[in-house]
Formats: sequence, structure tokens, C-alpha cells
Amino acid sequence: MNWLKDIKINKTEKRKVQVLRAVRKHRDAARNVTYGPPADLKRRRRYERNTARWLKYYLADTYPLPWSEIHRRYIADLDYIADSGGWKAEALPRGSGKTMIAEGAALKYLLTGKSRFLALILATDKFAKMAIEDIKTWLLENERINADYPEICAVIRHCNGIPQAMRSTTANGEPVHLKWTASQLVLPDCPLIMPPGKKVKSQSSNAVIRCEGITGAIRGMKYVTSSGETIRPDFAIVDDPQTRESARSPEQTRQRLDIIRSDIAGLSGPGKDIRIIVPCTIIEKGDLADQITDSELFPDFLGERQPFFLHMPENMELWEEYNQVRKEGLTKRDKGRMAVEFYRKNKAELTRGAEVYWIERKGDTAIDGIQWGMDQYFRLGPKGFASELQNRPLGTEEMISLSSRRVLECETNIAKWKCQNNTAAVIIFVDLNPRTVGLFWAALSFENQLSARTIAYGNYPGKNQSLVPEGASDRQEDALLFEGLRKLADAFSKAIITCDNGQPSKIDLMMIDGGYNFQTVVRFVQSGRFPFQLAVSRGRASTKYLDTGKDVIKAMQYVHLRKNPSNQRYLSHNSDALREIVHKAFMAGPDAPGGIGIHKSPPLHDEFAESIASQRLINKAEGVRGIMYQWTTVPGGQDHLLDCVVGCYAGAHWYGIENYGTIAARGKKRRGLKIRAVKI
Repeated sequence: MNWLKDIKINKTEKRKVQVLRAVRKHRDAARNVTYGPPADLKRRRRYERNTARWLKYYLADTYPLPWSEIHRRYIADLDYIADSGGWKAEALPRGSGKTMIAEGAALKYLLTGKSRFLALILATDKFAKMAIEDIKTWLLENERINADYPEICAVIRHCNGIPQAMRSTTANGEPVHLKWTASQLVLPDCPLIMPPGKKVKSQSSNAVIRCEGITGAIRGMKYVTSSGETIRPDFAIVDDPQTRESARSPEQTRQRLDIIRSDIAGLSGPGKDIRIIVPCTIIEKGDLADQITDSELFPDFLGERQPFFLHMPENMELWEEYNQVRKEGLTKRDKGRMAVEFYRKNKAELTRGAEVYWIERKGDTAIDGIQWGMDQYFRLGPKGFASELQNRPLGTEEMISLSSRRVLECETNIAKWKCQNNTAAVIIFVDLNPRTVGLFWAALSFENQLSARTIAYGNYPGKNQSLVPEGASDRQEDALLFEGLRKLADAFSKAIITCDNGQPSKIDLMMIDGGYNFQTVVRFVQSGRFPFQLAVSRGRASTKYLDTGKDVIKAMQYVHLRKNPSNQRYLSHNSDALREIVHKAFMAGPDAPGGIGIHKSPPLHDEFAESIASQRLINKAEGVRGIMYQWTTVPGGQDHLLDCVVGCYAGAHWYGIENYGTIAARGKKRRGLKIRAVKI
């Protein structure tokens, strides 16, 4: 070392003592830290009065986007709990920045004396270590914090974040008692130097932050200061306290709730209540976040839930077109340009009725938060979207398991084309697959309480035959489809339908699937002259079904009359909800109210039964637009006849025939809109 050059070493004891004194003096000087007053004390005091502004200034790189109103409210809740006490649970969409805001607020509360001992609890020990590393990095590297909080950062920087060096570090000749471990940080006991040099006790002297996983060593947290005082946690931020695994486990959920309500709530010891805030995201129905934000289950936590979409867009059909463009762009590796162009062109209509809580959250390619949010809607699917962004997860229930065998048990001894004596309506639905399996159809009669009978069903031109030959042009397909529908309608016109008592009956409505070739179906409906009403119909999944808006003319339960931009009218129905009603009807059987029967064979009903049971309901729960369903197709299942039966039930609901109450018999006034309103 250079300073040794000034000392002449020899073997005498006197010279040895001189050397040791010089070494000790140098070491003391190397351990001692000197620092001055804050760079701008007024600025520091000004920002300390407003946590949102404090975070934006001192941690600007961490929070680059503007605060939304929800962020401001979340930060205000943190401040309220810090100042006034109490407990708070707040569910925010994933990726909202709630964890980083919680960590930043925790640092601010330590530096300003709002908390002497803050416990930051996370889902796992790994996340806890990451959280305390964030705080250490801010104190060690952040220039703005270093400038305005020198009594804290000067010591930490002097030691370069090395725990061993901190044990013997002094400031102005006095021990600082700085501790820096993998799970705990004790801020130095250094005075604040006020201009022009007056020293006052720092409000953050020996403040403690401890980070632990929720299943780790939480009970018994304490710290003994240099003066002998024992301090315990006075503030706990329990950030995202569950994992996906624990959210799916009722036992782990119960254990973690107990830890929060007993272990964490008891950290402050006798004579003082701890302040707790739980920022979280709901993952599964009934998980920790779902329960703790339920004001009826846990009223002490003042639970709140914030969805990303405050209001979903009204024109979901146009969004479906957007999604097709988006997917096409993905296949072309266009980096989202096609989707952006479509969104810009149709923005007014796409955003009609939509409202998000954070419009600036737009990712890498989206124009704004609405486009980004809808991208997630299509990307994540209903279940992922409902949990990740809306805090309204779709729960998994024990669903109806309808077998083809149960469907076959619904066969009656009533012949084909025979309907009930008190029939309210006879409805036919035609499902179009002209290039593959032709035109499937089913005819159902309905009576009180939505009781039904399948009086006939079939396939045109025949089993396993396509209506349109391979290689036919679109124009040829249009002509063949039109002619096929005409022949079917002619055949239905000639069908002899009688009631059980022998009285003649008739077909009321023939509905045709408009989802395959809408314009050809419209032309057929406009040109038809048959002894029953014709209507274009389109089924929608529950996630896409919307029976409100300026394009809706009249709405009944699960079905409504809508017009498109060309003023063409068609019936739209919630196929998911009606499919469940159909399955329940077959489970009930032919004799129960709301049940369904099948006409006597032949033909054998095996293919019909397999089609009815080709779908399984695996998820059903309250979603952003009412009840949301998730169906899956059984291996090898073909649902064409199921779609026909579901379509007939849609027609029954349009007539006002529902699965409760009593409806009038044929010829008397019905509750639904007169069917001629469907005329295009």
C-alpha cells in the first residue's frame, strides 16, 4: 500500500506500534462515510406528500406509462392503510403493475417513516427474494433517491452493497447498524443533515423491511435495535399471495387464508394492530383472491375487484372480422400491421360502447388499450381472459353428462309426424353443409313448459352425400343450395302432420342456418311461397352473443331479431345456452315437464342419439356478458342434428315458449313478437 512508504519498518517494538496505529487509522478512515444534506430538501418534502408523484419522480424508469384512475385509487388505498390502519384486499388485472407499485410504496413508507418495520409477503420464497433485490437495487443504483436521501444511500453506496463491509461501517465516526441479508434490510441509523449543517434524527433510522414467502418463516418476526428496543411489523403488504397451483387447491387456499388472518394479522404483537393490504389477481373461482375480495365472506378486507374492460364493445360481430384479419396477419408474419390497419379503419364502430380502465396499456403493436384488450380476449380465450384480465374467472362445475344411450331411452311409441294435442308450434331447422354432408334438418313440436317431441329428422340429398359436387364453383354452389332448399321446403309443404287425437296440424316456421351462405339463404327466404314462415337464423356462442344494441329489433330469451348493415333481418340465438336446455330435456325424458321425446322408429335413432350427445359441457360460470359456457366435442362426434334441435328450440323461445309457466295452445295469442316481423 502507498501509505506504507512513509513508514520505515524495523524490528523494534516502537516502530511496530506506529505501524499498527497507522493501519488502524487508515482502516477507520476507509470505513467512515461522509455525506451532506439532500440535493433538494424542498423537492423531497413536496413529493413525500403524494405517493403517486413520489413514485413517478424517484422511480421514473419503473413506471413509464401514465397512471390510470384505478392506479391512483390503488395508491390512495395504500396510503390510507398506511395512515389510518385497517385491512384492504384489491384485485387488479394481471400485468397492471400492482407488484411494482407495492414494492415502490413499501420503499417510500420506509424512507418517510410511515412504517418502522414493513413485512412484504409474496406467494413463494423465490418471489420474496426478487422483491427485496428490487428494493436493494433502487437504493444502490438510483441517482434520484441517492441525491435526496443521502443519509441512507451514501452508506449503502460506500459499501457497494457488500454485507460484510456494512458490519463495521461508520458515518461521521458513529456506527450505522446497517444490515443487508437475503431476506431482510435494516436501513442505517444516520442523521439527516439539514442546511446549513444541522443534524437531526432521520425518520427512517433503523427502519426494517423483511421479505418472505407466505409459507415461509413468518411468525415471530422482530428486530432489536441498537438501543435495545424490540420492534415488530406494523405494516404488511401481502402481494399476490397465491400460485396457480395453490389457486386450484382448496386445501392450499384455506391454509394461505389462515396464514393471512392469523399469522400475518398477529405479527404486530400486543398493544398494536397491524396494517394489511393484499393486492392480487383472481385465478380460479373460489381461490384465495376470489374469497378475500368477497365483502360478504371477509368484510374486514374491504374487497374490491377491477376488470380491465369496464364495458365490452357492443359490435362483437365486427370484432370477429377483426380477429380473422389478425390471424391472417399472424400467418403472414406481418407484426400486427393488418390488424392495426383494420382497427384504424373501423375504430369508431369497434370501440362503440367499449371502456377500459387503462387506455395507455397497449403492448408492442396495438394502437390503444381497447385493441390490446381485445387481442387478449381472442388470444387467451374466454376462460383465460375472464381470470387474467377481468377478475371474473369461469368456475368448473360438475356438468350434465348426456350419453347416446340416454337419448335413445327418450324414444316413444308415437309415429313419425305426430305431434301433441296441445301443440303451440311446429318448427323445422335446416343446418347447411352442402359441400360435405348435405342439408341436415329436424322438425320438433312444442307444448307447455317447453315440452317437445322430435317428430321427424333427416338429411338431404341422402346419408353421406354432399349436395355440391367436388370442384363446383361458388356460383354453382349457390344454385344447387337454392334448389336443395326449395325441394326440402316443397317436401315439408306436403308432409301430413296430425295430432295424437287425429286432428290435422301444420308447420309454423322453417328456420335456415345463415352462417354458411347467408346471401343465398336470404334470397331463398325472400322468394319462397310456402304455407309456413321462413326465417334466416344464426347461432352464436355465449361469448359472442349480444342481444342489445341499435341493430337489435326485438329480443326474447336466448334469441333476438337483428338486422345487418344491408337492413337484412335474421334471428340470432345463444347456441351454448340452448344446447344446455336441450341436454337437460333429454335427461328429463319424454314424460317430464320440459322434457323431450323422439318419434317411434324405424328409422333407428343411433346416429341421431350420437349427434345429440356429441358435445360435453365442461365449464359454466358467470362471465363479463352473463353466463359463459365451454363445450367440447367428443372424439369423432358430429353435431349437425344437435344444431338442428338447438335451432328448433331457438324458434320456440322466439314464439314465447319457455321452460316455465304456461303458454296458450295453437291459435291463441302468443307472448313472442309476431313471426312476420322476421320477414326480410
